Amino acid sequence: MTNRRVEQTHPQSGLKLLALPAALWRTGAYFAPSHYLRRQSWHNRASLPAPSPSLGGVAAVLADELVLAGFKLTRNPPTVDAWERISAEVADALISFEHEGWLENPASYHRAPVVPNDATVTPVQRWESLGMRWQQLRWTSGWEPVVGQPGAQRWSSYERNHRASAWMLRYPDDKPRHWAVLVHGTEQGRLLVDQIVFRARRLHYELGCNVLMPLLPLHASRRAPDALGTGFPTLDVMDNIHGLAQSAYDVRCALAWVAEQEPSSVSLTGLSLGGYTAALVAGLEEPLGAVVGLVPAVDFPEVFRRQTPHLMRYSEAFAALHEASRRLHSVVSPLSFTPQTPSER
Repeated sequence: MTNRRVEQTHPQSGLKLLALPAALWRTGAYFAPSHYLRRQSWHNRASLPAPSPSLGGVAAVLADELVLAGFKLTRNPPTVDAWERISAEVADALISFEHEGWLENPASYHRAPVVPNDATVTPVQRWESLGMRWQQLRWTSGWEPVVGQPGAQRWSSYERNHRASAWMLRYPDDKPRHWAVLVHGTEQGRLLVDQIVFRARRLHYELGCNVLMPLLPLHASRRAPDALGTGFPTLDVMDNIHGLAQSAYDVRCALAWVAEQEPSSVSLTGLSLGGYTAALVAGLEEPLGAVVGLVPAVDFPEVFRRQTPHLMRYSEAFAALHEASRRLHSVVSPLSFTPQTPSER
């Protein structure tokens, strides 16, 4: 019995071998006529314009699928002991979240953002020689899980995660300008890549925008140097919920800082995990100039279920854990909130 349990939690060789072919297959399936028509009907019901198929759309979907394939290749499922810990934390969290009223009123789980009072701005010197005026905005993230909540002590132990950060391109004049706040995806947060993905140079130098790119929790400099035991998004349910909650809080604090700079307008754009974060923020913040979600995740429990090995996915124990995870994730799900920003923006 023990061997069987271990076998179910270790990576299946077939899962890794098929990761890349499966990513290509799912990308193609996404644009198949039947899938496209189904998405179009969803957009119509929501009174939203349905995006037409394009090479850019194919590239974006493929990039997202390749990231998921990369997880299969580089990350192993939790061990038996880890699964037992996760299950116990989830069971305790369900009781606690119900008692606190967070499941009934997800907004009450989120605390109000504040303007960082210890924010510092320093030039990124390695880019100055290339004519790019990148700066780094840093401040202390004031978000921590409620003391005593399942997984709270572990999340608070990620010391490098306490320091929030954002890359910034800002004009030196005091002229009111549009601020484009851009939120990266999973395993991103690196200036070299993110400025290309979001076309930051064009936004700043051609369109005259100030650019701010916040760094999400447990990414890049906010991740432990050895990266052991940490990562986000993650199958570790409470870490994932805490990561999403802190992501929304840190981005909202960044928006509060931007508001102090007297912008002419502010937009929020996110890619993948960043798109999820942007959508969540849109449900918590006052209306923004625009909110754009690029290939956003919308349901992490379902994403995790799809990426779980078949031997585990259809077990009764995993089904129970999935349902409990789905309920807990409702407090950090964009689908639990009505966006404050009008859809036409």
